[in-house]
Amino acid sequence: MKTIWALGLVSLHMLWAWPALSCTGFVADTGQEILIGNNEDYDINYTDTVVRVLPAQDNHYGCLQVGFGNQNFCMGGINDQGLFYDWFSVPPNENWQRYADRQNFPNFKPEDMLKICADIDEAITFFQSYNLEIFYQNHVFLVDESGRAAVVEWGEDDLEIIWKQNDFFVVTNFYLAHPEWGWYPCTRYDTAVEMLSESSSYSWELSRTILEAVHMEYPRVMTQYSNIYELRSGLLSFFNHSNFHEYIDFSLTQELAKGSQTYHIANGMSDITLQAPANRTVVAPEYVEFRWIGNSQSSYQLIYSRNADFSDPVIIQVENTQRHNLQRSQLSLVLLSMISLVILLKNRKKSMWLLVPLLMIVAVTCSDQSDDDPVEALTAIDHFAVTVENLRPATSYYWKLQAQVTPEMTSSSIVWSFTTSEAT
Repeated sequence: MKTIWALGLVSLHMLWAWPALSCTGFVADTGQEILIGNNEDYDINYTDTVVRVLPAQDNHYGCLQVGFGNQNFCMGGINDQGLFYDWFSVPPNENWQRYADRQNFPNFKPEDMLKICADIDEAITFFQSYNLEIFYQNHVFLVDESGRAAVVEWGEDDLEIIWKQNDFFVVTNFYLAHPEWGWYPCTRYDTAVEMLSESSSYSWELSRTILEAVHMEYPRVMTQYSNIYELRSGLLSFFNHSNFHEYIDFSLTQELAKGSQTYHIANGMSDITLQAPANRTVVAPEYVEFRWIGNSQSSYQLIYSRNADFSDPVIIQVENTQRHNLQRSQLSLVLLSMISLVILLKNRKKSMWLLVPLLMIVAVTCSDQSDDDPVEALTAIDHFAVTVENLRPATSYYWKLQAQVTPEMTSSSIVWSFTTSEAT
């Protein structure tokens, strides 16, 4: 019995010690672009992922912020000056304290900094000017378009700044200056460092692969969303709910020009999973079947090309299966109604009283299933297949999907490639 109680206490301790809001972030300087990757590992009940657009106004910079719709703050983002931030939980720091010569900042939210700071230096000065309770149990990851990156965290008696020293930098959920304070070692940190160290070059695809490798799926916490920022270009790629086959791109410049708005990401995703031709396989050129899984409510474009940049694309439109199912259902209902009507008319005296209710049911049903009305009850994952014949033999091809479920957002799949065999 004592052994069982001891094991129970150890298990509880492990649950309490586990970082409740564990995340992974990294930055890599390609020489041309500053790539930032981020996994937001959060409570399983937070699924309403959003991108918020806040144009510049009242001496505030324009911002693109990411987070959850049911919170009144954001987890990270970028501004129109090229500054990025995200914050990560760390073990509680009992050394944190207030200083009399610093201002208090009631109801501080990290995005407050993003609205008024143009680069890392200004952000650090901002943090050093206030008593900010966020640093009791969090540290902040900062990157600007110059390529500089740093983590700001509370040390023994004040803020400490840990700067990026190489061409990449990784941060998770332990104090970089004091890893002995808890939640270290971290396998996510080690995996990201290893993958970046072993790469001869950095790319968007490498960033996606790292995020997939370190994502989490635990009973209490899962990777709710993942981002890849191209900081100098002002581009944000948003992956949702650990699906690394599909993403939505946002352009900071274009979004700020549209005005203030909030995108609910789940509404724009089509749950795409590519299936065939599998990546980097060899297939016969005479008959190639493209297959994927996706939302039956979405319409798709299958795009393939002989060039990796899709400069000579072939585009095939694939309508959503849900609409076809609705049309078939409506047609069946109309035919059934016509047959019933004929039967009723043959015996008008006895059955005429059924005619009006029947016509009303037909009218209401058809109007309820019009293209303009939501059909969420019928939304389902479906299998799609498109056959293409007589491709060029001994040729490399690249293929991807674009999907649309709402007019406001278009998602894209990742790119897979295949090679056709020699002609038989």
